Amino acid sequence: MEVMLKNLFASKVAKQTLFLFVAQIFGMVVGFVSNMLLAKQMGATNFGIYSLSLAIITFISIFFEFGYFSSASKMLANNHDINLEKKIFGTSIIIACILSAFFIVFALVISFLLEKIFSYEIGRIIRISSFISWSFVIPFFMELILKGSNHIGYLAGFNIFSKILFVAFLSFLFIFERLTPLNALLSLSLSYAVAFAIYAYMLQPIFSGFFEILRAINLENKRYGKYIYKGRIFAVSAYNIDRLLIGYFIGSKDVGFYGLANSMATPIISMSAAMGSSVFKTLTNSSKIPFTILKANLAWVLLSFFLTNTLGYLVINFYLKEEYDDVLFLLLLASAGYCVKALYQPYNAWIVGQGYGKEDQKMSYGMAAINLSGNIIFVPMLGVIGAALSSILASFYYLYASVYFVKRVSNG
Repeated sequence: MEVMLKNLFASKVAKQTLFLFVAQIFGMVVGFVSNMLLAKQMGATNFGIYSLSLAIITFISIFFEFGYFSSASKMLANNHDINLEKKIFGTSIIIACILSAFFIVFALVISFLLEKIFSYEIGRIIRISSFISWSFVIPFFMELILKGSNHIGYLAGFNIFSKILFVAFLSFLFIFERLTPLNALLSLSLSYAVAFAIYAYMLQPIFSGFFEILRAINLENKRYGKYIYKGRIFAVSAYNIDRLLIGYFIGSKDVGFYGLANSMATPIISMSAAMGSSVFKTLTNSSKIPFTILKANLAWVLLSFFLTNTLGYLVINFYLKEEYDDVLFLLLLASAGYCVKALYQPYNAWIVGQGYGKEDQKMSYGMAAINLSGNIIFVPMLGVIGAALSSILASFYYLYASVYFVKRVSNG
């Protein structure tokens, strides 16, 4: 086992995983710091408006993929011809631009409805930002395309560069005292757009043979992509609807509190997810999950829960202060939810590695259904606490289901 682990961590895959993990950690740190600064400088009310507007744009962007990105990614993964790869890049970029145009039109139209559902200010922000917020479609596009072509360095670079740009734009707004919810959202959108333009150019796409490649992608989409798209729509939209429901039933200010608590708690899952990726090959070839992996993961979860809440207490009490006191209890609940998510990472890696994709899909659908129904029931009754409890319940279901399945298969 020791030799296997040494070989694994010395491999190209492990190095790529580590590189991408560092980029993700960098992104989380930048996200955390920028959220703290925005929360402090804009105040709870404006930060809530920004958080709700961001949640709406993110939610809309989930739908504008239609399986094409997944299909192109699969074609890239199966391809070994450099010239064809560049043609797939070119066609995929054109598809992304077309879908982005549809996104702009949809966001413009729905912004008038959002004025009535939430407030005039929310509708106005969505309407003005729509011309650049199409770029929220891009991170998922880049993730799939660059993973499919195994350009992991580019993917990590895109993530890091877009975050650096966002911080630079926020610093500019802060210096010139123009830090508003609209300008913050425009800055984030612009950072994705600029990073996309640079890395798309670096891929050296070829745009000739567009219709031939498009037919191939359409064919792949019919037999593969659309099914991945439908599953993703259900799972991801169920996971992201909590902020919209909080904004509708409670108010934008509470969306800011909820987003802040989740931003602080997110790092809890990072190490567990990275561990699952690093030992994925080992778990794929093991009939059981090594106890040392489970023990190391549990130790990390307990330590990170303590550190997250300690750091959160210090930040809220000595930096954000009284205006954000309500975030403390939310952080406790959010970190508990992320701890449960972190605990099931090794089980999820083993299930997927062993080829039980359908079983994992069923469990994921169950978790999404519990999260969605829980939010619909509990948010109107309990507000942000209801959203946090729904997430915990859904995560506990997946943990229980995955542990039960692994034990049944391992002992069977």
